Amino acid sequence: MAMRSSLLSASVVLLVCMLNVHSSQAVVGSVPEQISLSLGRSLSEYAVSWITNSSKTSIVRLGTQASSLSFTFQGPQATVFKEITCGTSRNLHSAIINLSGVPPAPRYFYQCESDGVQGPVLSFRVLGAPNPVPHRFSLFGDFGFGDNNTVYEAMLGMSKQEQIDAIFHIGDIAYNIDDNCNRVGDGFYNRVQELATSVPYVYGVGNHESDVLHSYDSYNHRVGSGQQILAANSSSDSVRWFSVNIGQAHIIMMDTDAWIYPTVMPLAPTIYAWLEKDLQSVDRSRTPWIVVLGHRSMYCTKNKDGECNGEALSIRYGILGAHYGLEELLIKYGVDVFLGGHTHHNEVTWPVREGRETQTNYINPRATVHIQCGIAGVGAVPDYFEIPPQSWDQWRDLTYTRAFTMMTVHNRTHAQFDIRGNGLGAPIINSFMLVQSNHGPFEAGYSTPDHLKPTLPILKMASESVRKAKGHTQ
Repeated sequence: MAMRSSLLSASVVLLVCMLNVHSSQAVVGSVPEQISLSLGRSLSEYAVSWITNSSKTSIVRLGTQASSLSFTFQGPQATVFKEITCGTSRNLHSAIINLSGVPPAPRYFYQCESDGVQGPVLSFRVLGAPNPVPHRFSLFGDFGFGDNNTVYEAMLGMSKQEQIDAIFHIGDIAYNIDDNCNRVGDGFYNRVQELATSVPYVYGVGNHESDVLHSYDSYNHRVGSGQQILAANSSSDSVRWFSVNIGQAHIIMMDTDAWIYPTVMPLAPTIYAWLEKDLQSVDRSRTPWIVVLGHRSMYCTKNKDGECNGEALSIRYGILGAHYGLEELLIKYGVDVFLGGHTHHNEVTWPVREGRETQTNYINPRATVHIQCGIAGVGAVPDYFEIPPQSWDQWRDLTYTRAFTMMTVHNRTHAQFDIRGNGLGAPIINSFMLVQSNHGPFEAGYSTPDHLKPTLPILKMASESVRKAKGHTQ
């Protein structure tokens, strides 16, 4: 959530690493580890990624029984990832499981193998088995293991009871992937492996993945290893923004940093153009529900700092209140829900547009509903609500419970949203049913209220880079 360390601090870290860590020092072993399951081009495809120290081959063996893994899926040769802070190396592996030629089963067992060395036998339940609906997604941002006060055990318990079909982690991963020469990332991915190998676990990018150079190097390589297929299948040239269809839901993952960081703002036109094209392509007869996920929110309350003020307005109405505002696209294409993180608390709005709620119920909303869920595992101190709620606020969690959002798509007209806490059984702390009988564009006539246009100095400083970037949509 907070801004990353200064360049000076990064230089100190780099110097320490150079003195203490030799680039050839092994940081992982030869046995496949940090294994993660992700989604493919359809519900019959799954991407598997893992890491070794120096192995080359990438093989996944699969079967309907743990003792008989008779189907083999060959991935490309491993990619060597040399992180930029200390120069330590890891080999990144991936392979695609295609179930189209495999006997149908509700659950499959699989094992990763590199250069003849095998990892543990794992298993996953097929999406849509045994019934095509409901589909149940866990959605959240801001999750690391800093103080062990997290939602991990609650989600793992639900997964073991087959109550989660897919997980979407909307940025701020591990706090931070690249810390301590990427060892924090190693520890995080190993710790979530039991969960991330049993259901598809999809990552998005947040500000804590940006690194001091805003290169997103660790995220692009480590997450990209297993999610390139999602980007390619949604005509995106980056693993920082992509979309995927699951049953009756079309889920979009966004990079919202491009609306905040001057060095990243040149990407805003590209992302904006991609988003509109992606929204245009959605067939609402097949995937009536559209959910957009972005690390930073465009509707939230906190205090008088920039996060829920100038930064949120920049995403909502556009950089300098004029360039590439995202809310207009949400309204134009009838996006049902926007869910973000970044500020460390839970908050839910009524259907809202242009800074005003359209109604105080969820029956056939005339605007997008916004959910703030940025407190899945953030350490001891949350972001307290220091200003009163807005008229568009439906709920703010004043207990600051570590939580995640469960979206359950029951059918094409009903979707349930439960904010669940980190206690035994993942208790529900807020819940609402979204009923939409008329999926499609909301009422036209969108306009940005002049008094709400952002005027923060950081946005003014960025105006030149935005002007240079305008029109660039490659």
